[in-house]
Amino acid sequence: YGPNFELRNAMSADHAVRLLAQLSKGELPRAEWSLGFLARTIPADDPKATAQARNYVGSVLPSGSKLWSKAGWTSTVRHDAAMIELPNGHKYAIGIFTQNASNVEGLIPSMARDLLQELGEPVRKEEM
Repeated sequence: YGPNFELRNAMSADHAVRLLAQLSKGELPRAEWSLGFLARTIPADDPKATAQARNYVGSVLPSGSKLWSKAGWTSTVRHDAAMIELPNGHKYAIGIFTQNASNVEGLIPSMARDLLQELGEPVRKEEM
């Protein structure tokens, strides 16, 4: 992290998305193992899905979607890097990294929902 934390959170959304894309294409060593480690069930298919799926990109995915993700937060940031495969077979690598928004729990799901809808993709219906 460096003496003054200058290396803290040095990864960018672009780097995270590239890493996930390379893993999904099998271009990196132990890609299959890594993807197994990142695999998550989604709330639409499992109400007991982990917080990494419930509170981030996975929360907006419709039933039948597949999710591989790594989320994280600190006192100042909230991030999610996700590889998704939708029921229609479309695949996306999504990186949403925030700054000074660590306490805004709904921000990443909202941004993911907006992105997927803009792309014309299905999303999970919002619960009332």
